Amino acid sequence: MTQPQTEKGKRIEYAPSCGLGASFGVISVVLGEDEDVQWCWTHYPDGRSVVTGYEVVKKGRDEGFSFEEAVKELLWPGERN
Repeated sequence: MTQPQTEKGKRIEYAPSCGLGASFGVISVVLGEDEDVQWCWTHYPDGRSVVTGYEVVKKGRDEGFSFEEAVKELLWPGERN
C-alpha cells in the first residue's frame, strides 16, 4: 500500500482496527511532530467496538483524567493492574 503524502513535519496515525473487515468511523488523522492522538471508542451491545472520534493532544501533556481508568475503578473498586 502506498503511503499518502503529508506536509513536512506531519505524520499519519491510523485508527486501531475494529476487526470488522470494513471501514467504519475514523480511519486516520494527520499529526504534527509534537502531537499525539487519543482515540474515542463507541461500544455496541452486540460486542462491536468502533473508533468514532479522536482528540489531538500535545506530546507529554499530563492527561490527568482517564475515562478507561475511571470505568475500571467504578466496576472493580480498589483493584490495581
